[in-house]
Amino acid sequence: YDDDFLPDIYAINRNGASGKTEVHVLSGKSNFADFGLHTATGLGPTIDDNWVFDVGYGPEDNPNADLFALNKHGASGKTEVHVLQGGPGKDYRDFIVHAATALDSTDKNWNFLTGSLSGTYEKGTDVYAVNRRGASGKTEVHVLSALSGYNDFALHTVTALGPTDDSNWSFSTGDFDNDSKSDIYAINRNGASGKTEVHILSAASNFSEFIEHAASGLEPTNNSNWTFAPSEDF
Repeated sequence: YDDDFLPDIYAINRNGASGKTEVHVLSGKSNFADFGLHTATGLGPTIDDNWVFDVGYGPEDNPNADLFALNKHGASGKTEVHVLQGGPGKDYRDFIVHAATALDSTDKNWNFLTGSLSGTYEKGTDVYAVNRRGASGKTEVHVLSALSGYNDFALHTVTALGPTDDSNWSFSTGDFDNDSKSDIYAINRNGASGKTEVHILSAASNFSEFIEHAASGLEPTNNSNWTFAPSEDF
């Protein structure tokens, strides 16, 4: 949030006391003991399941993380991307992007992540649309390009991962192999190993190959108490 090179934690209240969607930022500098921000955003309540949140960079030249609010079923009849501008003095009050994307309305089979397929953030952060069971019968990735204002795709691909449309799977992004491109972390909450597992799809291969399979030090986490945060260091 504050461009101090320490990742912060964003707590999103979908219907705060203000009557708006609120952002409460726990400061990495304080080891998450203190808040860096409490703010009512420019977005109304988002209590239905259509809304997904992540952080990334909008199209403006701003070192601070912006808030991506994705509506799976917008008024346009499309999946929409709405970006609220972050940073001190901005505080997610104003929108810098409203986009009806190239993607039709999406359902519970879809996950949305922010990342960079090209390794640059010249025009902002791409949106990775992960279809847990595509027409191919596999997990698919469809990347909405920031360069196009999310009006076009940079990639359609069938991944190396089978269908993941059960509650055991969670997804996030991160640059695992230090090539500046955002790989996809596929987290199996209850893997064959009897542990929570991490399987990483390589962006360099357009997600057709894995670069890591790991049984983590964490026991199974396949109940509603557990969630997994993006690992991308914005």
